[in-house]
Amino acid sequence: MVAAPNGGDGIAAGVSGLMIGGTTAAARNVISGNGLSGVVIDAGQVTGNYIGANAAGTAAVGNGYYGIEVGGGGGEPKIGGTAAGAGNLISGNGASGIFVSMQRGGGSPSIQGNLIGINAFGTAAVGNGASTFAPHRDGITASVSLLIGGAQPGARNIISGNHGAGVSLDTGGSIVGNYIGTDISGNFPLGNAGEGVLSLAGPLVLGAPGAGNVISANGQDGVLVFGTDPLGLRDIGGERIGTNAAGSAPLGNAANGIEVHSSNTRIGGITPLTGTNRAGNVISANGGDGILIIGSQTPSQQFGNNNMVQGNLIGTDAAGDSALGFGNGHDGITIINSSNNTVGNKAAGTQGAEALGGNLIAFNRHNGVTVNAPGLLQPQMLSGVGNLIAGNSIHDNAALGIDLGDDGPTPNHVGQITTGPNRFQNFPLLTSAAVTGTQTVVQGTVNSTAPGSFRVELFANDIADPSGYGQGQRYLGFTTTMSNG
Repeated sequence: MVAAPNGGDGIAAGVSGLMIGGTTAAARNVISGNGLSGVVIDAGQVTGNYIGANAAGTAAVGNGYYGIEVGGGGGEPKIGGTAAGAGNLISGNGASGIFVSMQRGGGSPSIQGNLIGINAFGTAAVGNGASTFAPHRDGITASVSLLIGGAQPGARNIISGNHGAGVSLDTGGSIVGNYIGTDISGNFPLGNAGEGVLSLAGPLVLGAPGAGNVISANGQDGVLVFGTDPLGLRDIGGERIGTNAAGSAPLGNAANGIEVHSSNTRIGGITPLTGTNRAGNVISANGGDGILIIGSQTPSQQFGNNNMVQGNLIGTDAAGDSALGFGNGHDGITIINSSNNTVGNKAAGTQGAEALGGNLIAFNRHNGVTVNAPGLLQPQMLSGVGNLIAGNSIHDNAALGIDLGDDGPTPNHVGQITTGPNRFQNFPLLTSAAVTGTQTVVQGTVNSTAPGSFRVELFANDIADPSGYGQGQRYLGFTTTMSNG
């Protein structure tokens, strides 16, 4: 119950085939209060232990450094497991709960079934990273690709209450089926002080249809993604970001739901909006934007382009029927200095915006979608252009459905504008809409680049938007029109 420290690590082992602990209470080690790390290994299994907590699992008796440190070695260390009793309690340590070093010689570690940063009952924070002098203060810090969680029963980690990020990755990995920022039930907030997930580089798989993570109640962004590798696909799907596990109650992250500073990141996917196996995410009740995409296009560096946002519920509950809390605190989606992104999908029109990649973007406190390029680039560079917004359902946002420039309604102009967000594309002007027999005949004009081909989508709304610039609630169809010379 009280620290009686060894001067160095609790256990330090450089051998394979090692088992530390077991799945029964009698096999459990209490490895706490040591001067450096609790456990330092290259390979083997760490199962069922209390590392950094007291013997009751209720309070910190922290190791001075990491709870578990995985160093260089060719094995595939396993921390926890999917069997009953295999998970470790890793809480209260001075630095990160788990640190996996980039000096590894091979193998891919797995981290499954653990409680990281909370008590043994999963109900209160006992955070890792309590030392302000620690280089890393996260639940998990990793510099190699690894598996955190999994789709199978018992693989879920609870990663909450830590003084840094829940998970911080330098080179990518797979994070599936975890609760990050909540208690063990997924219903009550136990946020990490930093981001829920911070990915600094490399390919990333975050969630999967039917096995998404809950990433909620964290002190900064739910998910923050960086990376300039054009081939490194980052896939974020099936998540609850800012909600409880059922997607029925608000547990917002303090900043944005998802913030992206990378190219080729896919948020959601082309599946129906409802159902347990959706690829799309529920992103609601966050303090900032639901999704924020920030790019940079300079002669020396270009990133933040060609991202895809499809099949998500942004601002609503998991059923898509009503606002979750206040929606998101700013826009549903903001795109800044970023080009050639896709929000929705043209094919969504075949079944309406409820399927095939359309997003439902509703009840947010500012715009549904903002595209902005506020003059941060060199004059010869184009930014904030070519962003496709198609096949979505956008309604009941406090400001505009789509705002180019984030400055309210932009009057139409004559002719072509070559710079600015989506080149300040003119909106269509409807001149009539009349029922003729079984058809609704709509007429109007589009003034834009000559000559050019333009897709015009039509929507119905329950009520007129008070701004006079309506949002697009229920998709009706589209037409393709050509401008003349």
